[in-house]
Amino acid sequence: MEKSGIKNSLLKNFIFIYGIYAIPLRSYGWQNIHWILINIIINLWSFLYVYDVTTAEVQKLSTQVNEQPLFIYYVKLHHHVLMPMIFTNFIWHYFRKGYQIMKCFDHPLLTITMYRYRSQSLFYAVSVELFMNSVYILSRWNLIRSFYSTGDWENVYVFISFFIFVCYLRITWLLMLYQQIFINLTLKQYQENFLHDCQRNSNLIYHKKRLFIHVKNLAQLNGHIQKLMSPIMFIAFISESLHVVDTLNQFLIKGFLNYWNKVIERIIRTLLYIGICWLNNENLHQFRCIQNFLLCRKHDLKQIQLYTHNKRIPIMINDRSTMAIYSKFNSLKIYRELFQLPVHYLFTINASVCLNWFFFLISYVSLIYQTRNQ
Repeated sequence: MEKSGIKNSLLKNFIFIYGIYAIPLRSYGWQNIHWILINIIINLWSFLYVYDVTTAEVQKLSTQVNEQPLFIYYVKLHHHVLMPMIFTNFIWHYFRKGYQIMKCFDHPLLTITMYRYRSQSLFYAVSVELFMNSVYILSRWNLIRSFYSTGDWENVYVFISFFIFVCYLRITWLLMLYQQIFINLTLKQYQENFLHDCQRNSNLIYHKKRLFIHVKNLAQLNGHIQKLMSPIMFIAFISESLHVVDTLNQFLIKGFLNYWNKVIERIIRTLLYIGICWLNNENLHQFRCIQNFLLCRKHDLKQIQLYTHNKRIPIMINDRSTMAIYSKFNSLKIYRELFQLPVHYLFTINASVCLNWFFFLISYVSLIYQTRNQ
């Protein structure tokens, strides 16, 4: 493994594994020049090979379902125009921002949580990786079966080239998933530390200041990650939408028995997106709980006065200065949006948006399927 400046061992393994998959996550430098050249060559080969394979599939599909012209137009637009644009943009953005994203995940605010939950983090990472690989193998089971029956290496090349394209989608959603998990664990840890410190020491203002600063720094880091990830999330969102339309149409045309593996893959990936939205909603709930901790109450002011009087501090905190501190705490609400999932400043991913978008895709699928030649 290279000396990439990444200190966290889990992230180093993550970069190494996806470097084998030709995803550019390393820093630009002479020590990584061989990896950069390998990534460029493999991505170029995969792009050209996927385009050739999909072109042949579109021609074959055009002869099989020629009674549905709108679906054929959609498939041609998808495979000849949109998918090359999506693949190219994935490669471009990860070459430009992949290492910056990894450096953000290597920030002490997140790595402290990774080390604290070291065994769980490793278990989640390995389990998710094995599970997603199994899902891809399931979706391309026909290629594996064809290779074992005929020994044609063309099936292996198709399997690998599409795997590289799928890895760009996978790493985008996995980074979002890990981000939400670590943010969730970190916010919970802040709350536990705050409650524990308040039991040991009655200086409530001091502990609230620490909590405010911790959450503010975490929100700013998360906002920076979201800024880097936002264009990639937009590309992934468009790609997944196109695949939903394509999968549902082919499922209606070919039937479940002939397309069951792709349908199951789509269901599993949809559950992953639901999980990300649920985790993000949970993080916003944790943020609201922390806001409630920082609210000013009457008994808080009394506790401050009693504490300062019992300690015989000559300069007591008066109500005006105390309220100024709590006014600063109330400004924490402006950081709430930094814990959301914005997509390239266009909209925010949440359960409501995803549900409305899904029904829009269903209506589009219905329009395509019902358009037939007379």
